[in-house]
Amino acid sequence: MKLIANNVTKSFHQQIIFEHLSLSISQKDIISVFGPSGEGKSTLLKCLCGLEQVEEGEIFFLKNNSKKTPTPSEIGMVFQDYQLFAHLNVEQNLTLSPIVNSLMSKEEAKNTAATLLDHFGLLHKKLSYPFQLSGGEKQRVAIARACMLNPTILLFDEPTAALDHKSKQKVKGIFHDLQKQDIGILFVSHDKEFVEDIRCLKDMGVRMFTGEFWYTGEENWKDICKHAGSFLREKLEQVFE
Repeated sequence: MKLIANNVTKSFHQQIIFEHLSLSISQKDIISVFGPSGEGKSTLLKCLCGLEQVEEGEIFFLKNNSKKTPTPSEIGMVFQDYQLFAHLNVEQNLTLSPIVNSLMSKEEAKNTAATLLDHFGLLHKKLSYPFQLSGGEKQRVAIARACMLNPTILLFDEPTAALDHKSKQKVKGIFHDLQKQDIGILFVSHDKEFVEDIRCLKDMGVRMFTGEFWYTGEENWKDICKHAGSFLREKLEQVFE
C-alpha cells in the first residue's frame, strides 16, 4: 500500500506554503524531506496525517489500483516536541487514545503498550512521568505511542532535534527496525549531520525530497544537480561533497 499526495497546495493567509507538490510513500520506504526551517516541512506532515487540509490536490492510499481515504490509525505522527501528556505516566500516554476512541479494550491497550515499551527498551519506565525522562526516552515513548495502532506510515517532525549523537544513532536504528516491519517512514529535518551520513542512508534505501527532485542514492547526484536551482545546488553540494 502506498500513501500518495497528488498535486497538493497549501497556504496560510494567502501566502503559499507549498504548491503543486506530489510525493508517494510506500511501505518500507524511508524518505527524508530535507531543508531549512520555515520552508513548510512540518505543515506537509500535518497535511499528510489529516491535521491540516490542503486547498488543492488530494491525499490518499493506493492499493491494488484502488484509492482509499487514510484513517488516523493508518498514519502515525511523532511531533518535534513529542507532545506527551505531562499528567500521565508513560503507559497511560500510550493507552489513552486507543481506549478513549474505543479502538482497543483496556486490557488489549495495556498489553500492546507493554510489548512496544519492551521493544524500545522502556518497559521499566512505564510508570514514570515525562519530566522524569531524558530527551531520547521521551522520543522513544512518542514513537511507541505512534505505533500503538500498527500504522502503515509513520511521520517524524525533526526526529533528531535536541538529541545528542548517541541518541541520534538510536533513531537511525529505530528507523531501520521499523522498515523491517513494513512501515513506511517520512521524516522532515534540517539536521545536516543526521542527513549527510549518506552511506547509512543508502543502505536503508532513503530517498531525499528537497522540493525540487528526488535522490534515491543510486543516481549520480552531480548530474541531477544540473537541473536544480542555485540555492538547492549549493545545499546539495554541502551534503554530498
